[in-house]
Amino acid sequence: MYQMDARVRYSEVDETHRIKLESVLDYFQDCCTFHSEDVGGGLEFLKGQKRAWLLASWQIVIKEYPKLGEQIRIIANPYAFKNFFGHRNLMLQDEHGKDLVYANSNWIFVNTENRFGSRTRLQMHMS
Repeated sequence: MYQMDARVRYSEVDETHRIKLESVLDYFQDCCTFHSEDVGGGLEFLKGQKRAWLLASWQIVIKEYPKLGEQIRIIANPYAFKNFFGHRNLMLQDEHGKDLVYANSNWIFVNTENRFGSRTRLQMHMS
């Protein structure tokens, strides 16, 4: 499990002063990226291996959009790897740990030279 804290910025909200969906997705993407970087499987590592993770699908449930200035926590929890598929749960919580948005994401590990699925050794690092 990996987590990061943030504060909802003005550039991330709509006219109701609540976070926009695309900003939530940006936070989820950034959390996944920082997790990969911190365990040694980040962008430069993947580029050197000629590999990439491609997002295949999201299932997102929005209970409540956080407001401008609100402290939030973003959590990424990889839970399964099989062959060239990876699965990760994501959560956006308020400062008290209340789930505001949660998602399940499915990823495909590909060879960037031939675009075929590729088995990964990152499984042990990401769990």
